[in-house]
Amino acid sequence: MMIVDEETWIQPIILMTGVIGAVLNAKQIIYGFHIWIACNLLIVYSSIRHVQYGMTALYAFYTIVCIYGIYMWKKKAVSQ
Repeated sequence: MMIVDEETWIQPIILMTGVIGAVLNAKQIIYGFHIWIACNLLIVYSSIRHVQYGMTALYAFYTIVCIYGIYMWKKKAVSQ
């Protein structure tokens, strides 16, 4: 019998948002960063629940990098 974790629903969402964000960023579409932020926050939530504080810190940092990426992208667009 398979034991289903209460957060089983979150893993497919993390997978889909991570892949979609990567594809959008590869196509240079800024919304990839927004999707990555959502993905990272889900991973932070899951990591906290599973007491994986190293992963929590890593994905919190990735979230900050995504926010910085959006800022730089918009700053570049304004200067052009």
